[in-house]
Amino acid sequence: MKVERINRGNWGKVKAFLDIKTTEGLVIKGFKIIDGTSGLFVSMPSEPYKDENGDTKYRNFVWVDNDIRNEFSELCLNAYHSQTEKVMDYHRQNNMESTPTMKVDTRNKSNDAPKHVADDAKRFEKYNPYAQKDSGMPE
Repeated sequence: MKVERINRGNWGKVKAFLDIKTTEGLVIKGFKIIDGTSGLFVSMPSEPYKDENGDTKYRNFVWVDNDIRNEFSELCLNAYHSQTEKVMDYHRQNNMESTPTMKVDTRNKSNDAPKHVADDAKRFEKYNPYAQKDSGMPE
């Protein structure tokens, strides 16, 4: 198995979205790395729903055995930490602020952001399905 795609960012407690490709060629999309009270953990792909009280809950739509789930978690966390180290190394080499998360300035609607920041934000929102506020992702 391998991580097919990783999209790092800072969406509240969600730190990254990942897709995994199995050795059989099956791609499973929507894994999330969550910063929980006990540290980082991998959340299986899930979708929001409303319970009988109207509260938003999340249900997994991929079910696997604990052994495979642990393998997915290890693979995702290793990929996340590996990419974080690469970003940190790049920042150190280029004397940049060493932050492992991507920051997107969305002030482009009022035209008070520099053009390159506004262009980056537009590209990010266009190519990232998780960037939309109504995507059902927890904030």
